[in-house]
Amino acid sequence: LKPTPRHRHVKGASRGIADAEQATRSRQSTAGSVIRLTMLRAAVLALALGAAGASQHADFMEYIDSTRGGKRSTKHMATERTTYPSRRHADLEAAAKDAAAVSGTEAPKMIVEKPAMKPQPRRLQADCPDQFYVIGTETDTRFGDHVGAYDNAAPIIPGCPWTLEIAAGQALYLNLPGMNETNQYGSLPMLLWSWSVIADNGETPLNMFSLRGKPAYRENSASTFYDWYYWPLLLEDVVTFREDTTGNMIDYYHCYSFCGYNVNGCGACGTTDLRTLTGNLWITTSTYVTSETLTVTNLVDVAYTNRYILPAELQVIKDMYTTNCHPYNNAPAGWTWSSYTVLESDAEGERDPRNKPYCDWWPEATLASVNALGTLDCLEIPGILCDEDGHVSDMIIDTKGLRGSLPSNFDDLTHLVYLEIQNNRLEGPLPQHIFQSPVMRKVDLYGNMFTGSIPCPTIVDPALIELSLANNMLTGTIPNCLFEDFPDMTIFDVSRNLFDTTIPSSISAASKLTAVYMQHAGVHGSVSALHNLPSIGAVDVSHNFITGEITQAFIDGMPALYYIDLSWNQLTGSLPVMGESSDFLRRIHLDHNELSGTITDQFTTFAENQDRGAQSDLNLQANGFCGDLPEIFYTLLMDSHYFIYNFDVSQNHFRCSKEGNNKYWPNWAMGITEDFGMCIPIPVITAIEDAVAIVDPSMPTPTVVRLHGEFTPTTDGKCKFGFADGTMAQVPAVFESTMTVTCALPMDAPEGVTSVTVAHYCADYASAETLNNYVEITFEIQYGSLGGSSSSKKKTKTDMAAVIGGTVAAAVALLFLIFIFFMCCRERAGKPLFKPLKDTENPLYLDDKGAEADAKDDK
Repeated sequence: LKPTPRHRHVKGASRGIADAEQATRSRQSTAGSVIRLTMLRAAVLALALGAAGASQHADFMEYIDSTRGGKRSTKHMATERTTYPSRRHADLEAAAKDAAAVSGTEAPKMIVEKPAMKPQPRRLQADCPDQFYVIGTETDTRFGDHVGAYDNAAPIIPGCPWTLEIAAGQALYLNLPGMNETNQYGSLPMLLWSWSVIADNGETPLNMFSLRGKPAYRENSASTFYDWYYWPLLLEDVVTFREDTTGNMIDYYHCYSFCGYNVNGCGACGTTDLRTLTGNLWITTSTYVTSETLTVTNLVDVAYTNRYILPAELQVIKDMYTTNCHPYNNAPAGWTWSSYTVLESDAEGERDPRNKPYCDWWPEATLASVNALGTLDCLEIPGILCDEDGHVSDMIIDTKGLRGSLPSNFDDLTHLVYLEIQNNRLEGPLPQHIFQSPVMRKVDLYGNMFTGSIPCPTIVDPALIELSLANNMLTGTIPNCLFEDFPDMTIFDVSRNLFDTTIPSSISAASKLTAVYMQHAGVHGSVSALHNLPSIGAVDVSHNFITGEITQAFIDGMPALYYIDLSWNQLTGSLPVMGESSDFLRRIHLDHNELSGTITDQFTTFAENQDRGAQSDLNLQANGFCGDLPEIFYTLLMDSHYFIYNFDVSQNHFRCSKEGNNKYWPNWAMGITEDFGMCIPIPVITAIEDAVAIVDPSMPTPTVVRLHGEFTPTTDGKCKFGFADGTMAQVPAVFESTMTVTCALPMDAPEGVTSVTVAHYCADYASAETLNNYVEITFEIQYGSLGGSSSSKKKTKTDMAAVIGGTVAAAVALLFLIFIFFMCCRERAGKPLFKPLKDTENPLYLDDKGAEADAKDDK
């Protein structure tokens, strides 16, 4: 949820934890060291899918669609759920029931110096009291009467910090009054919050907020309640909870129908402002999600949206409207984007936001009304917020039909903090201000048509933490300077562009990266540059040209990894062990590569780390894995402690089982509906064509052994010879037909009785271990000479028959020639062998009388 990826809205019905939250919570670092959070082993991260699972995921994808524009196909659901972790909604309500099950590897001890508080959004109060709260293990926070207990919430003085030392499994209840007090312009306040956490293991507390009552999150209790919550990713930071009454973005004071919750408990609440219901904002800081005592320093303040906008920045907004919207601001009365996307029309690509026919950023505006805006009209501009000094701080113009190039004075917006103009049709080079601003924190240009390359930043102390340039037409390479100059970046997304690039070696300089998305981005080379990212939780470089192997060092170098997608590349080699270095790994997509080998214990720890109900994926489809179908798949799919939501290992070469009579999967797999694909039968050899193979070491070509039986078409087949001296050799098998394969003997094959067997893939040879009623096939190798003119090293029965046949034919030909010569000699000597007949002796001869008689008869 905007503005950062660590927020949640409450849900009226239990929704379960989206995978992006798990990814976020699995990535925490302090001083470059790896943090392991035991909460990821807890039911806090559980998702009670069950019968409601399909509808929950459908709801989630509907929400994704509402923020990104256009539906996503079912095929891409899993990818989309992780691709944009800032676009998600869920709650903790269902998970609270089982939170007592927290378990897992103990986090490594770390020495962390107390970080200095970052500059606050407003000046600290000069007369703040000393506020220090200690909540120990035995403190009764539910029924106690101490300050900070449920019935005695600690008061918050705006602009004044307080420090909290709180044990795991406890809570501090706080109250901030005055959230319904408007300023002179009638604006209600926004919440600003700064924090700094000291934790040996880098864990951070869960903070819940409500304007309707006291938030509560208690173990083994169904009474969990809040309007939204914020679970920090960083040990120190500052955030402003923005508001928006247009529905363009989700804020924390209004609810909309797609948020799934409402004020009165039923129906949709429209744009009701929760702050009008009460003057108190209730805040609960909870450590039910942590494993150790934390020391937290917080500061809360309130701020109001400003009506004033600086003249130069107002001119930028006017120019944007004039250039990028007004020419297309002629939608018919009653036209809406949502209705347009569901109705058929003559246009193509109606659901593509870049094909939006009209600009509806400012539907009621005209060129005259926009030009008439004054410096006190910031609140009149949709999607624009101004800070206390009149600078434009937020520009949220998402899916509004903007077109063309941004105005030349766009870089005059020098104090932009949040720039989100995704899903439009903006063109030209990237705005230079993105890479020059010292205050810009989030940039989202997803789904436009920007071109050119990514420039290097030109600032010394940048603030950027999120950068999405996905779905554009950018070219060139991803520069190393991007990560060197933006070291605090946490989310980086350049998917679906036209790069020709490798993964920059400098990416490890941005050690706080938690998500990297480069799918469909023209990336080639190795993925090894990603292995030194201790905070990375989500990696997607699918649909590229990545080569090489997935090494153990690569996997072990990402100890916070939750989601990895390397599918549709050209990776080779065998699989490393998955899950031993990261207890958080839940989603693995390695399909459509050239991986091979057997699967034995690579997923044992991965299975042990699964949380029932938390979404997990395993996709190994379309590779070259072989051997037995691993029984760990049965554990992952059928054990009640685990849950794999998406599973596919089809289009591999796992062999048919012996108990399945070389036709079927093993018995344990026959009752499982998940996709294993078709098993590969073991070759069945019924005969060898020649019982004796004559080998002539002086010949340059090898002796060929021809085998008959039942074979599967393959280019990866192998023959294995077992020689009389105890040695063995493997050679390629040539598939000739489903009944015949041939194998060439090694040039140095020793004499004696030799066994031979065949495998279609890997080492899945026909043997007593793989086949019922297996019969060993043997033949004898003999050394001999086939002569200098022969091109063969052996003489088989077929060869002998050919020689004999040739000899007989030659003898017959010779006799015929002698006979002809004899006849010719007799003719020349006047003694023909056959004497010619006289005419009168010729039965065909007729004299004249005979001819006349014949003529009369004919008449």
